[in-house]
Amino acid sequence: MYVSDLGSLLQQKFAYTRELRNEAILLQQTVIRLTPKGDPYMPRYLTELGKSLQCRFKNTRELLDISDAISFQQRAVQLTFEGHVSRPICLANLGCSLRYQFIYTRKLADISDAISLQQKAVQLTPEGHSSLPVYLTQLGKSLQCRYTHTMELTDISDAISFQQKAIQLTPEDHQSRPKYLFELGSSLLHRFEHTGELVDISNAISFQQKAVELTAEGH
Repeated sequence: MYVSDLGSLLQQKFAYTRELRNEAILLQQTVIRLTPKGDPYMPRYLTELGKSLQCRFKNTRELLDISDAISFQQRAVQLTFEGHVSRPICLANLGCSLRYQFIYTRKLADISDAISLQQKAVQLTPEGHSSLPVYLTQLGKSLQCRYTHTMELTDISDAISFQQKAIQLTPEDHQSRPKYLFELGSSLLHRFEHTGELVDISNAISFQQKAVELTAEGH
């Protein structure tokens, strides 16, 4: 478990510095090879390896990385039964990887599957859980992503609803609040471009101004 934690820390360092490092992936692959079948931590290890591969894909755009991420995260979902405490996060992370693959391949099935998985993650997460705003925001991003492909107004309206709820559940001083505000503003901008409703662009500006105000100098 300590090796897996080190892999997660290296993953975070990679995400922050954008340096192309393979240490996290190599460590996490080693953990999975050494973990016996049936170990309760296996879904977590598979999900974290998928996140590292997803992170590397965002930098390199190597399709094999995101395909492998999806494979590991699908296996994690298969190993988490209904009611398992880790099932929502496994579903949510698999959904994120499918969204990234959609951005690369433009296959509608990928983004539709991503939305379905993330909806399930939201449904399985109780009100008041600290991860719920994250899942709601990610679901909103996937709906926004599908909207840019299909131009179905219901997708962008649903995205806005989920992102608004995420903000309502997030404390004023939470470090993720600026990001959530910016994402909501982006969705409102997309809807304004579709409908021409002035209130949408006014609200988009207001939310994104707030995101800027909450972000420290030098961030």
